[in-house]
Amino acid sequence: MKKTKVILIVLVMILIQSITTSIDVQAITLEDRAYNEGKAVGRSSGQIYGQKDYINGKRNNWQKAHAEEEKIVIDDYNLKQETATYRFNFLKGFREEFKLGYENGYKNFSGNVKKTTYEIGLEHGKIFGIIDGEIYGKKDYYEGKVNDWRNQIPSEASIRREHSLNNDADKYAEGFLLGYKIAFEESYTNTYRETNIDTSKAPKENGILHGTEMGFKLGSTLGQIDFADKKSNNWEKALPSNLDVMIKYNLNREVQEYREGFLVGFKDGFRDGYIESFQQQNINLGKENINYKSISMLGGNLTSTDGIMKLEIEPGTIYEEKYLSIQKGDFPILYNANSYIPVTNSYFIRIENQFKTIGLHNPIMLTFKYYGSERGGIYQLVDDKWRYLYSDIKDGEISTKLDSKFYMGGVYAVIIDDNYTELKDVHSNWAGQEVYTFIRRDYITGYSDKTFKPEASITRAEFITLLGRVMEWDNDVNHDQIKKFSDYNTFGYYGDVIAKATSLKLINGYADNTFKPTKPINYKEIEFILQRIPNNNKFKWSEIEDKMMYEKYTRSRSILSKENNITKVEVVYMLYHLQNEGKI
Repeated sequence: MKKTKVILIVLVMILIQSITTSIDVQAITLEDRAYNEGKAVGRSSGQIYGQKDYINGKRNNWQKAHAEEEKIVIDDYNLKQETATYRFNFLKGFREEFKLGYENGYKNFSGNVKKTTYEIGLEHGKIFGIIDGEIYGKKDYYEGKVNDWRNQIPSEASIRREHSLNNDADKYAEGFLLGYKIAFEESYTNTYRETNIDTSKAPKENGILHGTEMGFKLGSTLGQIDFADKKSNNWEKALPSNLDVMIKYNLNREVQEYREGFLVGFKDGFRDGYIESFQQQNINLGKENINYKSISMLGGNLTSTDGIMKLEIEPGTIYEEKYLSIQKGDFPILYNANSYIPVTNSYFIRIENQFKTIGLHNPIMLTFKYYGSERGGIYQLVDDKWRYLYSDIKDGEISTKLDSKFYMGGVYAVIIDDNYTELKDVHSNWAGQEVYTFIRRDYITGYSDKTFKPEASITRAEFITLLGRVMEWDNDVNHDQIKKFSDYNTFGYYGDVIAKATSLKLINGYADNTFKPTKPINYKEIEFILQRIPNNNKFKWSEIEDKMMYEKYTRSRSILSKENNITKVEVVYMLYHLQNEGKI
């Protein structure tokens, strides 16, 4: 009872006298708790003693006042029954704050006294009257007694003895007694009534408080999960049912009022926690989202803020200084979700100039940190579809070369494809990387014996089939116009692609009114077809021929004659580079 009384004294003194008390409510050790409790008592007691000594004309002597009050505190707080450690730290805190409180109370009064002795006594009396009235009001309610302050207010003799009023000035004592009685009556009555109300509403309020806390925690967790799963910010959809909440938090064992309050609080807390957590994830992503760097003729590296992706640009790759940026996005949206497994977020490389492009004189290396299957690869998002880029996996990294002459940036991610078919005669070929890339892009499937036969000739129908896959022709075809070919009944599987190619005027039949789908196609015919693709009318096979010799040290049979049949691997090599350059 004594400890509760003194804590209330501190609170009231703070409101009336605007005293700031620094107490560490977070303390967890016995020494800290005892020390802080002593400080709480010391500051208020010291201030009152300082004021009283000044009023009574005594000199400023906090040590004497402290010695007198310390004896009372030891008895009031039963400190002799506490451990030596607790008692020592309590008295230490009490002494430190008593000194500060005393000097503050004495000096403030001595510096500018605006109140009479009677008014000060009245003020002090009200402080203790409020505290005692509250204590007795609650005590009588809990003991089932009637609301009557007269039965509990102490006698004048008791008040004088308790507060040492016989040793104070008469005017101070007179004011103290009046202030005490007035405050006691009001505080007792109000506390008795408020306790009655609080007791009836406590279960529901506690339920709301606890439900809000638990709802906020769960909402925060589910908000993070939904953000990671790329779901929309929708707390109502994620909110558990009342039955789930009842089961999870054992609410059937609580009183009805508590359950009702818990469910109401849970919903409010869940909403706030979910929305706050979801939006915070967005903010966090935004903070690490964009990374800018200037790259000059000297080259340099650009790394995403999370350290997952980097660009390595050799000296001499670009001539004029340019700014590049990396923006981190969500997990990639997959058009082939049944076989594709995303490993990283997507990253958007931007060229920060008015043309949004730079000329590259050397390839630039794009690298991700990667620890996974050999079926992983770096993919670029092109026309809302992920396109595989030939990737090298080594020592916890996966990398690819970006060798477009005019680089416009792009969106990249690491994705694993578990469904493509390995072909056994590809990697040893001179254009093995290009062929393997086309396999990973689902352009090439190979034969039933898991071979590609790269050096074999490619037929007319096979060529336009591969061209159609690379150019992503739609399925809108009309067979009427190819029925004119006398060998129409031999087209079989190739009927659709022949109809599409002829409708686009990319390929014709022969003078004898045949198409000859299984006839090998030659370099001259290839050149004819590719020149009819929009924006590719200047295509020359000789450019590919030179590229093969310069980059792959491989001589094409076209050197002898363009009437020779082109090989399957040469077609792949050609289409790979035309696609990479954006020409098809």
